[in-house]
Amino acid sequence: MAWLSERVIGYAQFEEKFGNRTIKQAGMLIVGRTASLGKREEQRLLWREKYVVLNSQTIHCKTFDQVCEILLDRLKHYQAAALSELTSAIKDRVP
Repeated sequence: MAWLSERVIGYAQFEEKFGNRTIKQAGMLIVGRTASLGKREEQRLLWREKYVVLNSQTIHCKTFDQVCEILLDRLKHYQAAALSELTSAIKDRVP
């Protein structure tokens, strides 16, 4: 990805297609299950989360369980927002 962004960013075609010549990119490393990590592996994962960088961008290092927790938490927020919008729409329609 880094080599591609270096080659493509700055081209007028890229700007025409995406509306900008710069992009914000993110990387993620997903490893095993939380329960299967020993103390040493947990420490290595935390170290990687803090220090691993690719093309000046942090790499998010998570276990499958952590990714699942993050996604479920975000889904709860989206569901709450959707319910709130639906309730408001119903109240607006009721005389």
